[in-house]
Amino acid sequence: MDTKPEGSVLNWIKRPDSWLSVSAAGISLITFYLVYLSGGRVQIETAEVGLRVSPNVSLLMPVVFYQTGPPQKQSVVKTVTARLLHAGPGPKSEGIDLEWDHSNQFISKEDYEIRYPKAEKEQAKDYVVYEARAYPFILFGRNSATKILALEPPAPAQYEMFGVPPMIDVSVVVETTAGNIVATSKYRLKVPSAADRRTYNWYTHVSERGVLQRLMDRLRGMVAVHVKRQIAILSTSSSVMSSLVRS
Repeated sequence: MDTKPEGSVLNWIKRPDSWLSVSAAGISLITFYLVYLSGGRVQIETAEVGLRVSPNVSLLMPVVFYQTGPPQKQSVVKTVTARLLHAGPGPKSEGIDLEWDHSNQFISKEDYEIRYPKAEKEQAKDYVVYEARAYPFILFGRNSATKILALEPPAPAQYEMFGVPPMIDVSVVVETTAGNIVATSKYRLKVPSAADRRTYNWYTHVSERGVLQRLMDRLRGMVAVHVKRQIAILSTSSSVMSSLVRS
């Protein structure tokens, strides 16, 4: 019988259940990091924005905030700022700096008329009303929050030269305790013939990701699913082999 330490190590290495035990330990460490140690980050998603240019510029931005970290992690969204640029043909502007002033909400026509019986009658799908002033809020891991941000210039001012552009670029900076998020998107005016300087004109997000980029995203998603399945199979096999060895 070989009693040398190196002999024992070699024998241990040659045993299949040893490798399975090491793999299971590695999977456990990775899982522990992802669940308890990984801080995650805050992500934002937008689809449409509303722009009013008179009497003062105001950008209405429905945003979904999402924390990718584990449930016990949390981040605080402190402030949101943006820079608005005229991106389409025609006269260009130097850009307008905006800050999150307050949050709004959409309500139905019936609720609007009940809440504001003396207001001027308007025809719209949704009515925008004030909800609350801008204030920091907490995002817990694996949770999201949806807010309709009203972004306005720090000091009210008219931008008559800006007009109602057919396309705009919006660069958003979200300051959080997990770091700053910077996202720049292009938007196209949905109904140019109905543009009105004194109401919110809605713009839809323009995807600038090419076909190749979308295929790469899909491939990465497929690879991620395959890896997760293999890890689950390996973990199950390791548990079974360990049980057989102990028995």
